[in-house]
Amino acid sequence: MDSHYSPGGSNSLDDDQLNEDMGDDATNIPGSSTSAASKKRGPSIGIEEIEGQPRPKLVMQTNRKGQPVTPIENVSEFGTRLGYIARRDIPICYDDWRHINKAIKDKVIKTLGRQFVFEYEKTIDTDYTRQKLNEAWRNYKHKLYETFVEDEDPSLVKEVAPRNIPLEDWHKFVDYCNTDKFKAMSERNKMNREQQIMPSSLGRTSIAIARNKLALEKGIPESEITRADSYMLIHKPKETVPQSQEVLNSIKNHISEHPELQYDLSEDAIATVVGPDKRGRYRGLGTGVCKTVLRKGDSLMKKNDGLMEANSLLERRMETMEANMDAKMSRHMEEVRGMFMSQRGAFNDNVPSPHSRASHHSTARKQKIGPSLRAQQLIYLLAGLLRRLNEAPPHLLNFMPRVACEKRVGGGMQMIPSISREASLVGPSKHALGDSLSG
Repeated sequence: MDSHYSPGGSNSLDDDQLNEDMGDDATNIPGSSTSAASKKRGPSIGIEEIEGQPRPKLVMQTNRKGQPVTPIENVSEFGTRLGYIARRDIPICYDDWRHINKAIKDKVIKTLGRQFVFEYEKTIDTDYTRQKLNEAWRNYKHKLYETFVEDEDPSLVKEVAPRNIPLEDWHKFVDYCNTDKFKAMSERNKMNREQQIMPSSLGRTSIAIARNKLALEKGIPESEITRADSYMLIHKPKETVPQSQEVLNSIKNHISEHPELQYDLSEDAIATVVGPDKRGRYRGLGTGVCKTVLRKGDSLMKKNDGLMEANSLLERRMETMEANMDAKMSRHMEEVRGMFMSQRGAFNDNVPSPHSRASHHSTARKQKIGPSLRAQQLIYLLAGLLRRLNEAPPHLLNFMPRVACEKRVGGGMQMIPSISREASLVGPSKHALGDSLSG
């Protein structure tokens, strides 16, 4: 079964089909053609991918092991969609996940990547995703075997394939299920299943989500949940079973006697009481966790901790700078306000009354009143402030008086306004001041 036969009409992907968009095959839903009623949950049919109308990607947060944990509804949708795509697009005629064409796996990952994304990850192509696809594909084949092939006459079974499974692929699958190699492996798995005294009690809830919930309940980081904690949560018996209770008691005793070993996966309570782990997995930690993933997660967490510390330091510095800037601006504004208030008094003293201006009209028109040294200083101060602020604050412009300065034009002097915004604090005398400055 190492070779892959892909006839016309098959849902298996040949070289030409691999270049096409798999979203066009959304209606190709493999499943059982039997009409027998079942109390168990049936296969998910997935969500159609409408060409030209892409659905927004669902974002999932992952833990340090690369497992999605939140939001729970997005993680659940991811698992449902992943299982559907695995059944739809991965042929059943392969005998081993490792023998499946790499292009097929990549195409399936690409399909998932159009609908989901891991936050802070550049790709959804992770060890977790590929292992979940492997599990979904194997579970689907096991379901087909139990439903149609087991204890049945192969020649009769091969006559009709289940719905949406190519007949040629179905023949190869049935032939493999009747080989001595498969029968021996199936018998061995049955014996292991019968010896299992502590089945999982989580149902469809993933171990990663269960660990995350436990951490939230205890008010501690998920990284501080030991493997023994999650193992006892996963295998908590729904009813009292003497054998399983004995195992749980042994685990608790090991934890109390050797608390310092509970973060060492080679000597913790699970490794000591339950037994060593199989290659490429760790009990109680969920899908996609192996030594490489743990090392990678520890490295990423160290980098992340350093970035978080640097970010916190930067935020504290920014807060200090903002506080200092606010204090300086407040002082400058008070100084400017005081200078304007004192200058307004000087302006009012220099402005002639209406009676005096009428009696000395001809004389006043010949006089040119230039800005005082104090006004020039104010202008320079304001110019410096405005350069620092890049723009004039509204509350500052509200009390800026109209001042004038002399500019040499040709052979004479001409009065031009330096700042054209009138001051609200000058009051009625500002008109008189304007006349006197332009007279």
